[in-house]
Amino acid sequence: DWVGVLQATSDVLTKAKRIDDDKWIVHDDGARIVGVDKAEPRAEIEIIPIEAGTPVHELKRKDK
Repeated sequence: DWVGVLQATSDVLTKAKRIDDDKWIVHDDGARIVGVDKAEPRAEIEIIPIEAGTPVHELKRKDK
């Protein structure tokens, strides 16, 4: 199921230390499966950091 794919991806990114904690994922509304490349299988993920001055950034600072 799609929710499971998103959760598994979040868990992998956290375990690989690409993100601190998946609780800080603000949205995944751009997530999609666009096809399968059998010659070069891969997952392409763009991570955009939380910007200073946003409410989520302030929460993250308090969390540390």
